[in-house]
Amino acid sequence: MRRLCKITIVFLAVLCWATAASAEWESYKNLFLNGEYQQLADTCRSGQETILANEDADIILKYCGMAQLELYKKNNQMTDLTAAIGYLEHSLAFRYSEEASYTLGLARMNSLDHVSDAKDLLVRERQALNELWDALRNLHATENFSRDTLSNNMLVWCKETRDRLIDRVLNDEKNQGRLHLLTAMLRALADRFELLKPELGETDVRKGNLSLFKDWMRDLLEMTYFDNRIVVGMYKYRGDRFQEQYDQTEKTEEQFAKALYHYTEALKRVDSNKARAVLCADVAYVTSLLTSPDKDKLSAYYKLGFDHAHEGLQIIKKINLTATEKALPVYPFETDTAELTARLQKSYGSNLTGLTYQYYLRKDFRSIMAMRPYVFDAGFDWENKDVTLTLMAETADKLASEHYQQPQSYRTYKEICLTASNRAFKLVIKKFGGKPPEYTPEFCRAYNHYVNYLSRFGETVEAQNLSRQYEQGCQNVEAPAQ
Repeated sequence: MRRLCKITIVFLAVLCWATAASAEWESYKNLFLNGEYQQLADTCRSGQETILANEDADIILKYCGMAQLELYKKNNQMTDLTAAIGYLEHSLAFRYSEEASYTLGLARMNSLDHVSDAKDLLVRERQALNELWDALRNLHATENFSRDTLSNNMLVWCKETRDRLIDRVLNDEKNQGRLHLLTAMLRALADRFELLKPELGETDVRKGNLSLFKDWMRDLLEMTYFDNRIVVGMYKYRGDRFQEQYDQTEKTEEQFAKALYHYTEALKRVDSNKARAVLCADVAYVTSLLTSPDKDKLSAYYKLGFDHAHEGLQIIKKINLTATEKALPVYPFETDTAELTARLQKSYGSNLTGLTYQYYLRKDFRSIMAMRPYVFDAGFDWENKDVTLTLMAETADKLASEHYQQPQSYRTYKEICLTASNRAFKLVIKKFGGKPPEYTPEFCRAYNHYVNYLSRFGETVEAQNLSRQYEQGCQNVEAPAQ
């Protein structure tokens, strides 16, 4: 009985010691998880000797390093980054863990921004990538991409590693050997995600996230290739991701600007007409999405988007005249010519309509008239083209009134007004697919504009013919606000 009591006492003592030791490192973990980074960093700094003597020093030092890295991200102080690297190196010296290795790789990646010597930069970059890659490779090997749902760490680490590798591609674009290594790592990272089965996600949200992640990695695999063109591919890839994040709110305008920046940088480097047209379409599409209370900003970006859409369409014309261009895709993102043409035409119209409207609000009638050939000679339709034509007709009507004493200018503006309003009217009729038009507010607005301009400029016969057909049907229809 006495022996049993002694054993029990020893067991309880060991249990209490283990609990105390566990509680000690868990207190560091809890501080980190609660976002108390500064408090955790202070605790680590003041208790270094005690920490090093603890049998769980590797875990405690890992959380010390992770806290210092978060402080660096917040304050951009090199002392925090140096401390983070030191703690994590000590942690790995005690015992290897994927999380410590991965975080050390991230910390070293951040340190590259503070290295000026080219040779030292390559050494440090290789060291950082190796830390990231070793941790990710070990985790990669334990996850079943075709049967199990991937862990959160797998997804987060892959996304962060992808971003860091792309950073290095864009920084090392003149170093061919480095680009080949980085390309191989990116392709290896993305390749296994083709086995991923999003339908295995536990919830609809999880399934959606896994599906999106798989699409990202498929795009990454398609845009990585073993030559300097990977730089163009990565600028476009990153532009696409930022464009996805722009939700047309002021809060995400930074993503809008970053998408434009990356597409523009890709355009500076592209060496294929078809790829250039694709990137022009990307720029034009992003600008067409912009919403902002700043009218000058809207005008500038609509003009930028319109110019790129116009350039893209000119390139397509050239491609259609050159048979070899059709048979020689240079970049994987070069889409079908018909599909690309439709994209460019849509963005051409969206930006042109937005730009014309902004000019109209500013009463910049001369600029609206300067856009006339791009509207009249486009040769294709787009959504709200009738609105653009209506604004152009109204502008020409105002300018005709101002130039009543100058016959030549008056006749020019009269012709523009009647042509624009006639085309707007025909566009609305066209929407009925050859059937008799319905007396909708949109139809009656276009009819009233056109018939009024005809009457004002003395084209009474045509005005009377139209009135006999449509006046009665439109009498009680209230036209929508323009």
